[in-house]
Order: sequence, then structure tokens, then C-alpha cells
Amino acid sequence: LKIKYEALYLCSAMVLPEFRGKGIAKKLTVQAIESIKKDHPIKSLFVWAFSKEGDGLAENVAQITGLTLKKKIAK
Repeated sequence: LKIKYEALYLCSAMVLPEFRGKGIAKKLTVQAIESIKKDHPIKSLFVWAFSKEGDGLAENVAQITGLTLKKKIAK
């Protein structure tokens, strides 16, 4: 039984302060998604961002990968 996944949940990315702003999380996330897309028909990303930086990263990754981004709004 081979399951094909159509969505990914962007869980978390933590970068030490001295390495922030260098695109490390974005690069690794995009690489992981592109690798997963080789075996699965991914169409959507889901995120529940808890910071403006996390929200921005999710938006940027969705744009780069061409995937639809679905957001849960943190209260």
C-alpha cells in the first residue's frame, strides 16, 4: 500500500540569533519540500504561525514552491 500525500504541515523552524536573516530556514524548507514533491503530489501547505517571521517564511516558501498556503490564525 503506497500512500500519496497532497499536503504538508509547516511545523517549526528555529535558527540561532547569530544566523538569522541569512535564508537558512527558507533554503532548507524549500529543499525538503522539493524532495518530498518527487514522490508525492503535494498541492498545499498548512501553517499556524506564532510570529510575523514565521508567517513571512511560510508565505515566501509557498510562493517559491508554487503551493497554496492555508493558515490558522494564532489568537
